[in-house]
Amino acid sequence: MLPQFAALEVPDADNREGKDETVRGQYAGTHHSRGETLRKRRVTRPVRAIFKEIVMAVFVLDRKKTPLMPCSEKRARLLLERKQAVVHKMAPFTIRLKERVGGEIQPVRLKLDPGSKTTGISLVQEEDAVSPETGETKKTAHVLFLGELEHRGRRIRDRLSARRAFRRRRRSKLRHRKPRFDNRTRPEGWLPPSLQHRVDTTMAWVNRLRLLAPVVAISQELVRFDLQKMENPEIEGREYQQGTLFGTEIREYLLEKWGRSCA
Repeated sequence: MLPQFAALEVPDADNREGKDETVRGQYAGTHHSRGETLRKRRVTRPVRAIFKEIVMAVFVLDRKKTPLMPCSEKRARLLLERKQAVVHKMAPFTIRLKERVGGEIQPVRLKLDPGSKTTGISLVQEEDAVSPETGETKKTAHVLFLGELEHRGRRIRDRLSARRAFRRRRRSKLRHRKPRFDNRTRPEGWLPPSLQHRVDTTMAWVNRLRLLAPVVAISQELVRFDLQKMENPEIEGREYQQGTLFGTEIREYLLEKWGRSCA
């Protein structure tokens, strides 16, 4: 009798009436009774933005989930220890009071600092303070929440480029397929996926924070500089295209053509 492997000597290895030998319900990387190793399957996940919390006050909701003024971490810990509040959400950390309904709130302003790679988001409590010396009224701001939203525009662009390459490779093998490159229309206000991702993630966090804090106003920083206008206030029209290097290439071409000598 020929010698057999140890895996084949298992009583239920070739038993059709035994347990199902499919790999469903088993973890990747485990060994089968026949000595086979299950391979890990690569799972693709959607590209999402990363939100980093830098300064955070604990958000507070009343019994009916109406946003109240945020509190400090110490006060939130005491409310949880005294069983007066429960955890409503972990990120961003939010507690919900068990008995209180409504309360006095102060206006909170949501400020945005958009960028190509990151967007800054902050919640600021603004108050009018009167100076005892001069009697002038000044606005003071107290930061309640400060975070940074990291965008994934570059990863989206790379994934779209890879998908386009795979699609072209797949369709190049279909000789009978008619070329279809000019039959796609874009809706009005269309943005590239990398830019649309930036808008969608920012708006998602704005709507999320509006449900957790009494936001009454939103401010966005828009910075535009005209460097040429700062150097020459009278510049206009075609002068924007005629910078300090205008005509350099033509001059070098003429010098090389005539051997750097007068014609």
